[in-house]
Order: sequence, then structure tokens, then C-alpha cells
Amino acid sequence: MAAARMSAHMTSVRARVVSHPRLSILAAAGLAVLLTALGLRHVAHRRAVVQLGYELSTATAELRRLDEEARRLRLEQSVLTSPARIEHLAAGLGMVRPSTDQIRVVWRAPASLVPANRAASDGTPP
Repeated sequence: MAAARMSAHMTSVRARVVSHPRLSILAAAGLAVLLTALGLRHVAHRRAVVQLGYELSTATAELRRLDEEARRLRLEQSVLTSPARIEHLAAGLGMVRPSTDQIRVVWRAPASLVPANRAASDGTPP
């Protein structure tokens, strides 16, 4: 019964649309505008996705380059700070290893542990 009522309603709507040519033209124009807007939105969305893909690719390449540079700098640091290299450079400057009686250990307490009146002292432990 409800299906018959729905069918009758659709028939009357069709009859009204067909009997009013302006309404059918407006409906077609509205549908065309809606489809055009949806198409433009889809194209804009795809363009944004492609743009983000390019940016991601560029950022990934930059990350790889920076990782390689960091690896190279770590290697260079380890070579430059090697104890053997430093001893060789020191020997070239005429430096020699100090004897054990020439070595003095100086303790410096953190500023938060030193009383205010000893803050300007010679750095001996409290």
C-alpha cells in the first residue's frame, strides 16, 4: 500500500516537472552546477595531494642528505679527536707527557653547593 502511494506521488511529481519546462531547465542547470562544483572540488583535492607528495619527496631527500652529512661529521670528529692524533700533534709542538708529580687535580663544587662567602674562592673543595 505504501509502495503504491509512493509510486503515485512520484508520478505526480514527474507530471508537475514535465508540465513546467522552466522547472526542468532549472533542475538540469542546478544539477550541472552541482556536478561542476563537485568536479572542481575533486580536482583541487587531487592537486593538493600531488603537491603534498612533492613536498614529502623533497623533505625526504633533504633528510637523507642531512643524515649523510651528520654521519660524515661524526666520522670527522672521531678522527680529529683520536688520542693518537692528538699525541702526534702535541709531539710535533714539542710537548711531552707530564710526570705524575706534575699533575694536580682541581675540584670545583657546583655553585649551588658553595656558600656565598666562598663563591669567589680559588676553587678548592668545601
